[in-house]
Amino acid sequence: DEVKPDVIIVCSIQELVDFVACADYDCPIIMMLHGYPAYYFKKGRMKLYSKCLQKLDAIQVLLPSYINAVPDIFRGKLKAIGNPVYKMEPKHENNKIIVYMARVIEVKQQHLLIEAFNKIASKHPHWQVHMYGSLHDKKYVNLCKDLITKYKLEKQVFLLGETKDVANVLRKCEICAFVSSFEGFSLAQTEAMSVGLPVIGFDYCPGINELIKDGINGYLAKDVDDFAEKLSLLISDEQLRLSMSKEAQKISDEYSPEGIMQQWEDFIKEVI
Repeated sequence: DEVKPDVIIVCSIQELVDFVACADYDCPIIMMLHGYPAYYFKKGRMKLYSKCLQKLDAIQVLLPSYINAVPDIFRGKLKAIGNPVYKMEPKHENNKIIVYMARVIEVKQQHLLIEAFNKIASKHPHWQVHMYGSLHDKKYVNLCKDLITKYKLEKQVFLLGETKDVANVLRKCEICAFVSSFEGFSLAQTEAMSVGLPVIGFDYCPGINELIKDGINGYLAKDVDDFAEKLSLLISDEQLRLSMSKEAQKISDEYSPEGIMQQWEDFIKEVI
């Protein structure tokens, strides 16, 4: 009331619920939806959310396809604005390392990367898989460790826990294998691409499947067998990796901080 803002921006649907429950506002409200919309707009939550959406003027989603996942009950403006991707120093070593950065939990599907690599490990004995991420989910971590032991991959596949030196870790790798089941707009993926790592993901994974241009800056796989084949193809072909590396680095131009900021400026002015 004192500030009399031109616009209010809330950073999540949870904040929207807290915020609009308190009062009505004269200025427009924009909600940032930093995830896959279908994850939030589940049937059991819609009674609560529908009241809040009616007080909302605009929603920002992360990727164009997510616009169609916003419930029809919302009648305001919709805009796709991605996360900013910063330019990073490109990779400078060839250490025959495949990297995956994500919390070690079931939805990130590290077990599928172990399954896929097992299919090609004997063909590529000098290559390793390094998986970084928190190891707090002991049940799932143990499942992954048991798979590593089952397939006798102890010298090729490693769960390395958290790292605070992401850029340097990525620069020592050759390929990013991103086996997650769904994402919003993965910073781990885009940071890997900015460094110059071609990425392999599943074609059914929201977020991943819009940032990977199949056959250009990485590959989209249908299933574990397809994932293993494409991984083996990248391992075997250094020129293909170099070509995809150059294409992957373009992500930091497509989603440059300056460009993302300008999109936000334009969107705010449009809503006001």
